[in-house]
Amino acid sequence: MSGLYVSSTIGFFAGALVLEGARDVKTEFARSVLDSVTGGVPTEKARFCVTWRS
Repeated sequence: MSGLYVSSTIGFFAGALVLEGARDVKTEFARSVLDSVTGGVPTEKARFCVTWRS
């Protein structure tokens, strides 16, 4: 599931920033870590950093 989250997050930020005039949008993700279990479903914490030029 984390792969799907990563791909959709990169697509959202990159698309939104480019629409507002950003250039060279780069997204870096740290390795995700288990955060908790909710209703029997494990959740992960995914930290990331987005950079761009105006």
